[in-house]
Amino acid sequence: MPFSEGNHPSQENLKEKQSDSDITAEQYHDAAVEWLNLNYELGKRWKNIRSMPEEEGIASKTLEDKIGLIQSGRADALMQAKDDDSLDDERAQKIKQRLYELDTQIKGAGQNPNLRPEVRARFQKDRYFQKIGQELDSLEQYEDTLDAREFELVKRRKGKMTDIDRRMLQESSVLKSALERRRQEMELDPETALAARIHELQRYQEGLAKDRFAETPSRKKYLDEIRKLWEEGKNVFLTGHTGTGKTELFVHLGKKLYGETPEIIRGSERTGNAEIFGKTLLRAKGDATETFFQP
Repeated sequence: MPFSEGNHPSQENLKEKQSDSDITAEQYHDAAVEWLNLNYELGKRWKNIRSMPEEEGIASKTLEDKIGLIQSGRADALMQAKDDDSLDDERAQKIKQRLYELDTQIKGAGQNPNLRPEVRARFQKDRYFQKIGQELDSLEQYEDTLDAREFELVKRRKGKMTDIDRRMLQESSVLKSALERRRQEMELDPETALAARIHELQRYQEGLAKDRFAETPSRKKYLDEIRKLWEEGKNVFLTGHTGTGKTELFVHLGKKLYGETPEIIRGSERTGNAEIFGKTLLRAKGDATETFFQP
């Protein structure tokens, strides 16, 4: 249920506001929606700070422990908490303060007999859908983490795999299977299927808006095939009609695996070493000119 931060400095200010028991159905729903959105923004970045004690680190968990967390809907506990420059400590604190205010308002409104039951039911439904979406996000993020670790390991070893390396790859494969089983359970279960489908469509929409790329099942198949070829040190050449997304596919996978946007060179009959590696140019230096290399 709503986030609670305990005794918060803003608690006294709440007494001066409108009585929570007098809140209307529309105000209740607006407050609940704002609570959901802020809770999701905070939890999406600091989920482990709230959900996993520090002493229960990922490194100390066995393979069985990890599979158990996935099957019980706790894949979020497998993700390391990361700093995110897009949401600094000051903003996080303000979100917590607002969540506390909304939490108090929503709980107080629950005592209002005139508040329509269907409004409360709608909030509960929205909260349930968000919970399903958060778990699916965790499954996808952990799978991406496993892919990146596997890619880095295979690429670094260059075919000279040790028993430890092979064991790590086998564990990664087992965990990916567990992730896929959990995802299929949620997609096929009548109670979660609709929420899972809505989340899938929202993820496609967010991918197109943010990276101009949606990881649909058919695109994901291509991504997996290219990743495995890159792991083996092979170059990949995609062919197809103009506008089918070949470049965007490479750009997306490059950012996903290397964390950087790849350089794009437009090829033509005049493309040569200078267009790929750089060229020598002239520039002014005082009253004279000098040559320099422009990558």
